[in-house]
Order: sequence, then structure tokens, then C-alpha cells
Amino acid sequence: MAGVLALAASALPVRPARAQSAPAIARYVPDGPDRRHVFVTDSAHILSPATISALQDSAQALQTQTGADIAWVTLPTLGGRSIEEATVYLGRTWKIGSAGQPGDPLRNRGLVILFVPNKAKTAGSNFRVEVGKGLQGTIIDSRSRAISNAMHDDLRAKRYDAGYAAGWNAAAALVREDYASGATGRSAATPATNQIATSLPTRHAIPGAAVALFAVVALLAFCGFLVLIIRRRTAHAGMSSPMWMVLSALSDDSDDSRRRSDSGGSWVSSDSNSDSGSSSDSGSGDFGGGGGFDGGGSSDSI
Repeated sequence: MAGVLALAASALPVRPARAQSAPAIARYVPDGPDRRHVFVTDSAHILSPATISALQDSAQALQTQTGADIAWVTLPTLGGRSIEEATVYLGRTWKIGSAGQPGDPLRNRGLVILFVPNKAKTAGSNFRVEVGKGLQGTIIDSRSRAISNAMHDDLRAKRYDAGYAAGWNAAAALVREDYASGATGRSAATPATNQIATSLPTRHAIPGAAVALFAVVALLAFCGFLVLIIRRRTAHAGMSSPMWMVLSALSDDSDDSRRRSDSGGSWVSSDSNSDSGSSSDSGSGDFGGGGGFDGGGSSDSI
């Protein structure tokens, strides 16, 4: 009898340990970002294609400039679970934020901005800005609210495209501020080149009076040369010297430059038309591979 029970037990399916350890929120969060536009995963389908494209291109450019990631995510439901749980899970499993070695100040610089339009599908707040560990020095919890404040009214009025445009401006400004403060700190230890140059000794510099005298003499010589050319041209009415042709050409260029200045400097050639609706060919990119999120940020109910 014992042998039969043992045989039956061995035939039972065994669930992988990984499946058992997955948190409940994993049922409501995609396994990965939308590969067509990695930085924008609009699972709630509230954004226009133009806004998705603009967010994607802007986020990819910001990543190139600063190394930081901004992930824009919308979800239709969280199954009644908290949005804080969802954003931490997203940041960690999608590896959002810059990679790097422990102690690297540029490591884990990422933002996850999640919105669930139907507030009834969450436990509490339905908007969340999750701040990666690498950005928490600049984007403290209270400052992260600048993003939700910029988006709040438009999202509540269902002007989603306008809300995300305003949110981008706020989020990108915070990331650039963090990057600039880090660059300033790194450069402070190394004197700038122009600072070194200003401290060089000047005892070998040419005196200012000598420079002025030389300029006056050169100007008088040039004027005399022009007078000589003009007289020679007047004397030989039918013959133009090569030098006069050069001077005439210079005069024409000057007139041309003046006309260009008068027109605002914006000359448009017939073959320079651009299509503002064309999509970027730069590819969808990818997140930096960081994933360092520990619950820093702010939530809002919209």
C-alpha cells in the first residue's frame, strides 16, 4: 500500500519554485515593455500614436544624454492591488534605470510613471511616480510630485495627450537637473581649462598701446591702397583690374549678407521640406539594466 502511495505521489506535477515565488501583482503587469516603443507601454490604450512616438523619441534621447530612463506605463487594472507594489515590481523586473557597479553615482537612475485610468481597479491611488535609487538624491519624494501636479488636471479631464506632454516636461527637467548637479560635482575636483588659462602670467603680452598703433597704421595703408585702385580704374575706364573685381565680389557678398539679415536669416530651399509626422528610424532602444527601486516616490489619486 505504501508503495502505491509513493508511486502516486511521484506522478503529481511539481510547480517550479519561480512560479510559486512570483508576487500576486505579476498577474496584472506585462512580462516586459512594449518592444515597439520600449519607453512607452500603453496597455490602457489612452494615448494617441503621435504622443507615444513623441514620448518614445524624447525618452530615448534623454537616455543618450544623461544615461537615465523614464518609463511611461498605463495599465487597465491592478486587480485591486496597490500601485506602489506595481511600480516597484515594474522597475525591478524590467531593469529600468542605468546599470553600473556598486557605488557608482550614475547607477539606478530611472523613473517609472504608472497610471491606471480606472481608479476602482487599484487599492487606493491610481497614479504613481517611482524614483530609482540613483535619482533619489535630487528627486526626493516631495519633488517627484511636480510630475503628478503637472499632469493631474489634464488626466482628470481625460485630456491624456496634453497631460503626458506636461508630464514629460516636468520629468525631463528633474532628470536633467540631477545629471547637471552630478556633472558639476565631478568637474569641481578638476579645474576647468579656462580657469587655468586665466591664471597664466602676462609679462610677455603685447602692450595695448602697441596693438592700437599697429591697427591704425594697417588701416591707413589699406585705405591708401583702395584710393590707388580706384584712381587707376577711373583712368582706364574700359579696363577693370583683377583686384577691383575681387573688391566688387566682396561688396556683392556684403549686400547678400545684409539682405539675408533683413529677411531674418531664414532662407528655405525648395528641397528642404520636412515631414513633421514622420517617425524616428532610431529603433525602440532598451532600458539601461539597473532595476534599483526601493519604494521612493509619490502617489496621487486622479
